[in-house]
Amino acid sequence: PASSLPHHTPAIVVSFTMAISVVVVACPCALGLATPTAVMVATGRGAHLGVLIKGGDRLQAAAGVTDVVFDKTGTLTQGRASVTQAFCLSDVDAASTWGAAAVARYALAAESGSNHPAAVAIQQHCSSTLGEDVPVAGESGTAVAGSGMRCSFE
Repeated sequence: PASSLPHHTPAIVVSFTMAISVVVVACPCALGLATPTAVMVATGRGAHLGVLIKGGDRLQAAAGVTDVVFDKTGTLTQGRASVTQAFCLSDVDAASTWGAAAVARYALAAESGSNHPAAVAIQQHCSSTLGEDVPVAGESGTAVAGSGMRCSFE
């Protein structure tokens, strides 16, 4: 009743309080279903936009996030991974034969059979470094789960 609220409570607040009370008492299941439904809709919408959220508890924890740090691989700015710079042994040791072209040839050969986003980025970088389409010299390139590629060369 209105007598349970402070004396100068606006009529809209009294009305809203009564409405919420009726919903909670009459249909508690609606409140129990509303939260999981909201979490499902939020995670589905996030996945549609490319943000994967593992569960409602992590979504709730995200409410307290104040800072976010991203690495700069091009995934955020361009929507795909890219190689921005590569360093070779010849950069630090002038006597080394492992220059940019040699490393690019081997990397291109090793990654040529893969369609993984990182492999595609390496392929594009190596092709632009070499400036031409180079025939693949590697054979039997295989992906090693969690470790990268294994490829033999003649």
